[in-house]
Amino acid sequence: DGMSENHWSIYLLLEGGRASVRMNMRAAEYESITGILEVIGYNYLLSTSALRYWDFTMASGVTVGKIK
Repeated sequence: DGMSENHWSIYLLLEGGRASVRMNMRAAEYESITGILEVIGYNYLLSTSALRYWDFTMASGVTVGKIK
């Protein structure tokens, strides 16, 4: 069907360790080469459907507002 089976979602863990925000690209419509970026908040840290995950430690004091 031409759709990728190598799908990645990025979870950003929120300060306090009780919630996360998922960034996910999905197809705009069937057979489209463009996509829609979804940003959704969740009340958990890790997805139960993840096959694999990696943790990357942020530098101290980095916030979304400071990233340009």
